[in-house]
Amino acid sequence: MIDSYALAKLCGVSRGTVDRALNGRAEVSEKTKSRILRMAAKHGYKPNELGRALVTGRTMTVGVIVFDLANSFFTEIVSALEASLREMGYRMLLSLSQKDSALEIESIDYFAQKKVDGLVLMPCSRADDVGRHLKSFSGPVVTFGNRLPPVSFIGIDERAAIRDAVLHAVSKGYRHIIYYCPPMRHKGSMNLWAQEERYAGFAAVAEGAAVSHESIIDGAQIEKLIAGGFSGRTAVICSNDIYAIELLRHAESSGRCIPRDFGLIGFDNIAPLAYIKPRITTVAYPTENTGRALAAKLLALMKKDAAAEGTIVHEIVPGETL
Repeated sequence: MIDSYALAKLCGVSRGTVDRALNGRAEVSEKTKSRILRMAAKHGYKPNELGRALVTGRTMTVGVIVFDLANSFFTEIVSALEASLREMGYRMLLSLSQKDSALEIESIDYFAQKKVDGLVLMPCSRADDVGRHLKSFSGPVVTFGNRLPPVSFIGIDERAAIRDAVLHAVSKGYRHIIYYCPPMRHKGSMNLWAQEERYAGFAAVAEGAAVSHESIIDGAQIEKLIAGGFSGRTAVICSNDIYAIELLRHAESSGRCIPRDFGLIGFDNIAPLAYIKPRITTVAYPTENTGRALAAKLLALMKKDAAAEGTIVHEIVPGETL
């Protein structure tokens, strides 16, 4: 393995010529460029990242902060994001906040010290808590899932998504709709923008559809209702697929049958649903599209391109539970 100094000496050119050839700039003849590239490949040339960073002011790295990797929703987005960043020539550095504002802020400060070129964040902190730390970050920031104004955002239309879930249940003949949303227990203590949008949107569309409805945030309460049985045609919409899977298993252990005893809809369309029987009807939050859109938005901001906010298109994925 050789560095740019040795490569320049082997080729009989300056380091500047080597740099121009390796980066595809036009100031080098095709003959010289071809010779430099052949020698680089032959001798296993690797760029000096620190040196390049000092010259260009870029580290070619991007910091990514998400809640955790327990929910495959995050894993799928991070995977697509990493693949897109790699195609663009960037390396991804990952940190998990574990839904802890202090850890999230610590990660932001760490990435600022590492001088990453950009930051992608699924925020658990509220704007008042994290704003000062983001202002100290010199590069562009893009959020997803939860908004953090005025920071750029990529995501679905949460209210439209919950509206479509309710109307899908109504179209199947369900007249009592329950929205099960455990995260709302933490309202006021963390950033719950996405969940609050769905929560508010649910009530509005259910009232407009003239069906009885209620929102439940307590797991023990919904499990008790399932065990006791519902009196009318009831559908339960969960704020994510993990909760839907949990309720499906609880129904089975309670002797209930879905959709005979009640309908069930999840949210996200995570990959493991393919292995769950019966197949859970869900709202698809396209994770691959989201990951790629995040990378594209961040790159646009790096280039000082004031691209519009990105809205990812959701869809209802029919299953066997409703």
